[in-house]
Amino acid sequence: MTIEPDPTPIPAEPSIAEIDAILAETRRHYAAHEAEPMERSARQGLELVLALDPDAPRRRQLELEFRYFLGNALLATYRYDEASEALDVPIADDEPVDNPRLPILLLHTLGRVEERRDRHAPALACYDRVVAMARAAGLQRQEVIGHNGRGRIHLQQSRFAEALEAFTEALDLARSVGDPGLEAGVRNNMGLLYSKLGDNAQALEHYLAVRTLFEGTESPMLGGVLINIGSIHIALGNYDTAIEYFNEGLALCETQGRKGFAANALVNIGHAYLSLGNDEAALEWLERGLAAQCEVGHVEHAANAEIHLGELKARLGDPTAARGHFERAAEGLAECGSKHRVATAGRLIGELVLAPVDPTAAIEKIEAALAIAGEAADAPEQIAAHAALSKLYRALGDATRALHHLEEYHRLRELRTTEESREKLHRMQVLHDVESARRNAELHRLRTVELASALEELKAAQTQLVHAEKMASLGQLTAGIAHEINNPVNFIRASTSPLRRDLDEVRAIVAQALEDESAETRERVERRMRELEVDELRSEIDSLLRGIEEGASRTAEIVRGLRSFSRLGEDDLKPADLHEGLDATLTLLRPRLRDGVIVERSYGELSLVECNAGQINQVFMNVLSNAIDAMEGSGRITIATSMRDDHAWIEISDTGEGIDEAVASRIFEPFFTTKAIGAGSGLGLSISYGIIEKHRGTIAVQSVRGEGTTFVIELPVSSPPIPG
Repeated sequence: MTIEPDPTPIPAEPSIAEIDAILAETRRHYAAHEAEPMERSARQGLELVLALDPDAPRRRQLELEFRYFLGNALLATYRYDEASEALDVPIADDEPVDNPRLPILLLHTLGRVEERRDRHAPALACYDRVVAMARAAGLQRQEVIGHNGRGRIHLQQSRFAEALEAFTEALDLARSVGDPGLEAGVRNNMGLLYSKLGDNAQALEHYLAVRTLFEGTESPMLGGVLINIGSIHIALGNYDTAIEYFNEGLALCETQGRKGFAANALVNIGHAYLSLGNDEAALEWLERGLAAQCEVGHVEHAANAEIHLGELKARLGDPTAARGHFERAAEGLAECGSKHRVATAGRLIGELVLAPVDPTAAIEKIEAALAIAGEAADAPEQIAAHAALSKLYRALGDATRALHHLEEYHRLRELRTTEESREKLHRMQVLHDVESARRNAELHRLRTVELASALEELKAAQTQLVHAEKMASLGQLTAGIAHEINNPVNFIRASTSPLRRDLDEVRAIVAQALEDESAETRERVERRMRELEVDELRSEIDSLLRGIEEGASRTAEIVRGLRSFSRLGEDDLKPADLHEGLDATLTLLRPRLRDGVIVERSYGELSLVECNAGQINQVFMNVLSNAIDAMEGSGRITIATSMRDDHAWIEISDTGEGIDEAVASRIFEPFFTTKAIGAGSGLGLSISYGIIEKHRGTIAVQSVRGEGTTFVIELPVSSPPIPG
């Protein structure tokens, strides 16, 4: 029996190169906020990835990345159920992916989706895992967004203390990371928290801080923040100010293509004009807002705009248009599952549209709305419905039903008043707890900062004290050494000239004695002197004398340098020649100056400077030592001095490697050093900074990597030092 081959071709497994190309395209759409194209390419890529062999390299990473982009695209188009399905895959704590942020970001997006679906427990579970995984991986930015998400869930469930704790932790982390965007996101939520607590001042403070953080930027978040600021002014009754902020936020959102926020701004402007009694402007803005909400597909916000328009049309005497708005609002709200707002729409149809023409139909409509409000436990709406029904039954002459609804109205109103009082007291207590927690956290932070600052100041003071004691001892020691060396050096220098004269006299006496002898005797003596190399001996003696003189002179120069440094322990101020101090320092550093290092002095006219010369010499020593260390093998050190407005300026430059800007900003910190361990203590420049500061001068560093470094020291000619 012959088996015919199956003519259907076996589909080839997709190539990684093809998938990578789709991934690059998806990333471009994500960066450009293009939801629909991103969804198409993400679906295509995910389908190809799932067709790969389960053990194919990078399969898991590619799957998670495409799911992440697909979830974000569906979230942006309000398709929360589909987004949840795309994102809800098991995530291990140690996913085999190259980018550890990827599974954390996917979990965070799933948390946002569940948050939009009002599924608070799953959303909180996602954010808790984001925090735990980010902390374990050392990803502080991801930990911030996790805490921020946790705070939002607690806020939505009116757990204000827990929300504040989460937001505070997020804010501290965001500050430490130094990311304005992260900090702004947290502050925006803190504004919402305080707004819910009725503390509009604190809410406004956080929103304005967000605005300051984004000043001069094109952050997509700024427009929403401006709209939030406008909402606070609505709550405060500042409708004109609110309209200004809404307009500013609207313009920014329209420029950035953030249609959802722009639609909210339009509706809010209409609401503000409605509150001001400007019906014409309110109608224009509310209709624009409704059209915008429908365009972006935000059903609940569109329904709220419909309700505002229905109330306005009823007030303007157009019941037919008003009913249409209320009915469309009810349909949209029912679709969103917002029962209490459905009840509101039904009641308004009965009260504003039907009551004037058909009271019986109005009663039927309001009774139905009352039942829905009861199911939703919406006390305010029940109170409004009972008031409307009592009025209608009284108009129809049904006193019994009118009285019943009036009694229910008063009973529920009394309960509501009591409940509102309890809620107000609760909010006040929570606000007190929140404020106490905030103040305690701030006090703890300040105490921590102050303790750290005090510890650093104590270390610096201790270092300066030890340094001062060492310098005093060193000054006494060098003064003693200089004195002891100076005496024999002076003896040697004083003896070389007489010795040279004595030798010259001996030579003259010998020459004179030979002249008195016969020619034969002189010839015999001269021959003998040549045999004994007397002339070479005379030259050697002259050379030795010159060496003794030069050595004594150099020793005397070193002694002068030591004498200059022997003033290190002095506390009093005396006029000093800075050029003399620079020269003395260079003398002591001469053994460290390699053959390839050239020192150029470009001294200008300097007045005597009233200072502690020993301490200033120590500054010169530290700066010049660093300059020598900065040059490997060869280089040039330039010392330039000048007078500027009764201040002496000393510039010490080297042609070493230079230092980076980040290093230059820390170079005067105690214990900071760029040298190898054991090669430097990190105290020299810190001590130098303190000495110059004490003399009311300045020391600054200018450096370009690869070109060299210049230290600029400025000292007033006459100025009392800062005590300490």
